Amino acid sequence: PVKENLNLEYELLHSQTIRINLYDQTGRLAGNLLQNAARAAGKHQETLELPMQLPAGVYTLVLETATTKRAIQIIK
Repeated sequence: PVKENLNLEYELLHSQTIRINLYDQTGRLAGNLLQNAARAAGKHQETLELPMQLPAGVYTLVLETATTKRAIQIIK
């Protein structure tokens, strides 16, 4: 389980602007972890801080670019 910080590794084929959002089990937005961040092509690692008031549970972390959306489940 994740407590406060989450390390996320990903790779971009092209320079892009990314967003990383967190959703609860009902699909409701639980947190904007990274918004409109420009990233170069290549491998990246982000340390994301979860919202302090976020209750324990299962969440979906979504990384979005203009052309792609990837999701993973995390447990807090």
